Amino acid sequence: MTSASALVAGICLFFISKKGWDRVNNAVINVFIVASGSVIFFGDLPGIFRQNENSTTSRDLYIAHVSLRNKVLSYLATGATVGAEPEKPNEFSRPETSRFILYVDQKLAELNQVPIGFDPTGIGDVERKSRFGLPEKPQSGNKQQNYGV
Repeated sequence: MTSASALVAGICLFFISKKGWDRVNNAVINVFIVASGSVIFFGDLPGIFRQNENSTTSRDLYIAHVSLRNKVLSYLATGATVGAEPEKPNEFSRPETSRFILYVDQKLAELNQVPIGFDPTGIGDVERKSRFGLPEKPQSGNKQQNYGV
C-alpha cells in the first residue's frame, strides 16, 4: 500500500510541477494530498503495531477455537469427552450436558479477545530517525555547524 500510494503521489506531483499549482485540476491536487497521507500513514504502521506478536496471538487463539469446536463435535457425536480430568488425560468421561455447556461457555469467555498490541513509543521515531533527510539538531554542548541554510 505504501509503494502504490507513493507511486500515485509521485505521478500527481509530476503533473502538478509541470502545470503549476494554479493551473492543475483540483482532482489531481486532492489525489496527491490523499496519496501523500496514505504514504505517511501506512509507512508508520509497522513501527507502531507489534505485528509479529499480534499474528502469533491470533494463531494461538484460532487453534484454541478449533480445538474447542472439535471438543463440542466429539461430545455431540459420542456424549463423552477425553481428558476432562487432569489426572487421567486419556480416559473418557461423560459429563452432564449442563456441565459441558458451562465448560464451553467458560472457554469461549477466555478466548473472546481481540489481540491488538501496539508500541506507542514507535510514534516518536520520526524525530530520532531523521527519515525526512533533515539534518540532525546539534547538541547543546557541540559546536554549531553551518548546513548552508
